[in-house]
This record gives sequence, structure tokens and C-alpha cells, in this order.
Amino acid sequence: MAMESKKMHFTENLIRLRKQHGLTQQALAEQLNYSDKAVSKWERAEALPDVQTIAEIANLFHLSIDELIFYEPENIEKISRQREQKPYLIKLSFLIVSSVWLLAIFTFVVLFLVLTDRSFVWITFVAALPASMIVFLVFAILSKRKILVLFFVGCLTLSISLLSFLIIQHPYDWLLFLLPIPIVSVVGFALPYRR
Repeated sequence: MAMESKKMHFTENLIRLRKQHGLTQQALAEQLNYSDKAVSKWERAEALPDVQTIAEIANLFHLSIDELIFYEPENIEKISRQREQKPYLIKLSFLIVSSVWLLAIFTFVVLFLVLTDRSFVWITFVAALPASMIVFLVFAILSKRKILVLFFVGCLTLSISLLSFLIIQHPYDWLLFLLPIPIVSVVGFALPYRR
């Protein structure tokens, strides 16, 4: 009875995932080097693929074998979708940060050519640091990783402190570097704890 239940979980999960990814039975079969008749049998719970093929299916949909077989069908699409988005979020964050640095280089070149006093033009690169950290922080929040969020909050406040330190001319401007400590602490306690 339990085996039949797991077979039904696999069957329903396979159907949901195949449709979620816009694959026909034929397209899925071609990716796995099987016939569409075999996929049809799996989806009707008339047969199960071998362990290696189950591993290939799980990998195709960004899941573990356990998740593919044992997880409730209602949850499986969400898990697969979240895992599928992570590589794109990472690539997108690096693309945006690259654009920030390209803009910083462009600004540096223009200011260097236009201004006669070029002594502080290099600060454009230091100004790109907080902008980069904001981008990474947004993507860390989207990925829901507490450690990453804390790391990028710390980097953001530190880069803002550095920029302020370089701009403000004051005997006690070094105190700005103390700001990240309470800010990271407050954010750390404010973030929800998850196992």
C-alpha cells in the first residue's frame, strides 16, 4: 500500500513538473532517451523508470530523488521553480553589478576629461561599491539566505562608511567605521530565524 502511494506521488509529480516546464511527453522522452510510450506508462503508473532514469528526471527538474518520489505534489512545483530561478538570479545580479562598474568607469573618464582638478575623480569607483552592495543585497533577500543578507548589509554599511570617510574631512571621521556593527546586529536580530 505504501509503495503504491509513493508510485502515485512520483506519477503526479512527473506530470506536474513536465507540464510546468512546458514539455510534451515526446520532448521529455527525447531528453531522457526513451520513447514517449514509456513516459506515458510512467504517468499512468503502469511502470516506473529505473533508478538512474529517476535520478536524471530529478536532476532535469532541479530536485533530489527523494523530493521527486516522496514530496507531496502540491509542493513539488514550487520547489522546482525556486531552484530553477537561483542560477538566473545570480547571473542577473552580476550583470547589473557589471553595469554599475561600467557606469563608474564611464563617469570617471568623463570627469577626468572635463575637470581641471582631477584629485577626487577616483572616488567614482568608491561610490560604485555601495551601489554594487545594494544590488547584491536585493538578490540575497530574494534568495532568502540570512547569512548572505547579513554579509551584504555589512558590506553595504562598510562601503558607505568608507565613502563618507573619504568625502568628510573631520578629525573624528574614523568613527564612521563603527556604524556597521550596530546596523548588522539590528538586521541580524530582525531577520526571521529559519532552520
